[in-house]
Amino acid sequence: MAVTAVLLPANIERTHYEDFFRWRAANLPGYKDLYAKFVAELQQQSRKLGDRSFVDWESDTQMTLVNKVIPQGNDRPGRVGELKRLLFNREPWLFKEYIFNDILQLFARTDAVKMMGYQYWMGQKRGLEIYRQPKVPPAKITSNITVGRPLSIPV
Repeated sequence: MAVTAVLLPANIERTHYEDFFRWRAANLPGYKDLYAKFVAELQQQSRKLGDRSFVDWESDTQMTLVNKVIPQGNDRPGRVGELKRLLFNREPWLFKEYIFNDILQLFARTDAVKMMGYQYWMGQKRGLEIYRQPKVPPAKITSNITVGRPLSIPV
């Protein structure tokens, strides 16, 4: 979850990210092992940089470590390049696809919606809360618009 703190804005709620990854690790085959490999790779990169754990570094250094583990860019290497990637350097691309992209997609469906000004994101429980709140009388609308004569259209 330290990776979500590095990649996403600081003022967002993080519990649904924890629930998301915890559920996937417990219920989908291969995800728990992939997450364990990702953490091990982050720790290995962190140890190369200094004798500290990933979570002990400042956020700028954590971002540098994440950039070393997850490949950047959206290059399409062609069929031969895809085959080389699948055979020899598979993990970084799996990290990007199933961790990095999942974090960003979850952010886009939840917290980005709230940052745009909505009170809740789609699918969040809210119906009874709004229903039970006392109704606020509508504000009186005053207008200085004058209604002129109707348009006459020549026939």
